[in-house]
Amino acid sequence: MRYNLYVNQSAAISLGVENITQAHILDVLVNASGWASPCIVCGEVYYWTARQRICEELTLLDLKPDTVYRHMRRLSELGLIDYSKNGKQDLTRPTEKTKLHYVGKKSELHGDTMSEKNPSKLGKKSEKHSEKNPTYPTTIHNPTIIDNTNIAPTTNDDQNGKQQHAEQQPTKQPATQPAPALVGELFPCEDSRKPKNAQNHAEGAKTKKASKGSASLVWSAYSASYAARHGIEPIGNARTFGMLANLVERLGEQNAISVAGWFPAHNNRWYVEKMHGVGVMLADCEKLYAEMMTGRMVTASSAMQADRTMGNYSALQEALRQIDAGDSVRSSAM
Repeated sequence: MRYNLYVNQSAAISLGVENITQAHILDVLVNASGWASPCIVCGEVYYWTARQRICEELTLLDLKPDTVYRHMRRLSELGLIDYSKNGKQDLTRPTEKTKLHYVGKKSELHGDTMSEKNPSKLGKKSEKHSEKNPTYPTTIHNPTIIDNTNIAPTTNDDQNGKQQHAEQQPTKQPATQPAPALVGELFPCEDSRKPKNAQNHAEGAKTKKASKGSASLVWSAYSASYAARHGIEPIGNARTFGMLANLVERLGEQNAISVAGWFPAHNNRWYVEKMHGVGVMLADCEKLYAEMMTGRMVTASSAMQADRTMGNYSALQEALRQIDAGDSVRSSAM
């Protein structure tokens, strides 16, 4: 259940929301990445927003599942959410129009009305927006992955040293006749002795290209969930996308997308202190996948509780062992 209910009335009116109940349901759906399970539909990230769960989140409104369903369909008709069905599951995600007003409170940034937070700018020169001079410098367009291959440059001294070393080496004369093979001796096939650098390079290029495409899908799931949790969009750069590509290699594409969309909702103290950074997610990706699949978030409190439980169990086992030993001594004395 939500303890506080908040509705941006100005944004709701501009979006065409019809009543206060519909506005509260839209606010819950916009923040679904913090409590709902992500699902991939045609390469896009949706969230399983169960009607009963929405009723529990908005207890004070006394909603019924059928009422929530009608409002969700109406919000879809208004173009505020994308709605899809997967069996009996209701899958939703906010549209770009809705994100503009709700995610990160961007309505105050993009609105046309003047306010203290968005005053009108005076001057004769208009702003020049481009990819090199963006309005919001934290937004990265068309991120690319840089291959950080450490290749030491070859200097003239190295080339001279190699040439002198080659001159000092005696020329090896090829043998006129091969030595007779022993019985049972195996020789490598000629094809196996050929260099495979070209083949390995081609396979590595295909793997990097596939990882780059998968990293973009992972970034979409992660950035949407991160913005819903912290109210701002994360910064994406070459290092970030390199770590996401590594995440895909370790978990697989579908698992990486699910973990990235689920991770910002984790309440572990270390993750919260680090603002759910990509590096922290990559370091514990296998642990996060296990927690997501089992539905159990391991926090510091739960770990300490498990440790105390194991300590009590060990003490009990030791007490039982001493009791059994005393009984054995008494029986042998009799």
